[in-house]
Amino acid sequence: MSAESQLIALLRGSPALADATTGVFLNAADEATPLPYVVVTATHDAELLISGVTDIDHVTFTLASWGASAAMAEGVANLVQAVLEADDDYAVLSRTGGFDEQTANDCAVVTADRWL
Repeated sequence: MSAESQLIALLRGSPALADATTGVFLNAADEATPLPYVVVTATHDAELLISGVTDIDHVTFTLASWGASAAMAEGVANLVQAVLEADDDYAVLSRTGGFDEQTANDCAVVTADRWL
């Protein structure tokens, strides 16, 4: 199971997050998806052995919580952050906000990492 799949399963397994969102998606959500929802993306920075085999994979996740308002997006991001902080495998690194002018939707972005 990939690091992304593991994180999405963890988030989807949260009853509070399941009640508060319409879903958790990898890389993008369909334009017709009702708000609020979470989009997960990941960057891998593998450390290789001399043989070329991966020794450890440092994964940085960006979790964008999208909502119709800043309050909605922040509320979902609070739940995402709580799920991550309750699991010792993840470290929350930062939190930022954003706005999409084309859709007039707000987002709250949680960045976290994990070593595999």
